[in-house]
Amino acid sequence: MQNYALHFAIFCYFYKTMKKSLYTLTIALFISAGSYAQEMTLYWSDEFDQDKFDEETWVEWDGTAFNNEHQYYTPRDTNIYVEDGYLHIVGLREDYKGQPWTSGRIYTHDTFEYKYGMLEIKAKLPEGRGLWPAFWLLGANRYEVGWPYSGEIDVMEFRGHQIGRTQGTLHFAKVPYEEKTEVWKDHTKLKGEYFLPEGEDLVSDFNVWKYFWSDSVMTWTLNDKEFFRVTREEIEAETSGNPFNQPFYIIFNLAIGGNYLGDIQPDESTPDRNELIIDYVRVYKYK
Repeated sequence: MQNYALHFAIFCYFYKTMKKSLYTLTIALFISAGSYAQEMTLYWSDEFDQDKFDEETWVEWDGTAFNNEHQYYTPRDTNIYVEDGYLHIVGLREDYKGQPWTSGRIYTHDTFEYKYGMLEIKAKLPEGRGLWPAFWLLGANRYEVGWPYSGEIDVMEFRGHQIGRTQGTLHFAKVPYEEKTEVWKDHTKLKGEYFLPEGEDLVSDFNVWKYFWSDSVMTWTLNDKEFFRVTREEIEAETSGNPFNQPFYIIFNLAIGGNYLGDIQPDESTPDRNELIIDYVRVYKYK
């Protein structure tokens, strides 16, 4: 009996420590989002199991941002680091280059882009007034045509004071870049929100967001529950220049304050230190 107990304990230890690595070795799986299901293979992932932040994959933003946000994004390891199999993006209350907060923003432009498939992210979100973490995608031609003509796909946006609510959004222009007039005049969007059942939240533990993308439909799920779906016909009813048929790149960030939060901006009640913690990001392609 002692040998059996020892063998079982060893098995449990290795299963716990190796489960993420074993997952990445899976070559095919069947993934369903409501009635939308296709066979897929793992195309690319970052499990954040390495000893340090992967600067060959992730580009760190150094500077301020848009949307009247309050933070300065830095590449410092106080704002972005990998530890114990997790990516940490940290917002800190500190005066830095004219801003009252610092935080982290990373992206994969020119290092990894993809078109069609499923993006899966497992993460734990921070709670607090004025916090705005997001997982999102921008068109690979962002620096050639600008926003919103390149398109934007918000896989997850979250307000730190609404811990049981998340949102997915498509931003794009009503016309193609060649016919542009004014950014905000051309801009339009489609969005879907999800409210968790009473008593559940997105800050106490890790949750899984999935974004399914094909040439005919896009689907958002949270913990395998679909909460938003957009068809190509719905997009093309709003624009004469659909941008969602090109490669996009990935962005993770933790904003502090900004337009998305409305009147709920950071104040003295906002924790001085806040963390967006990401377990993994995985991209699957359709077979």
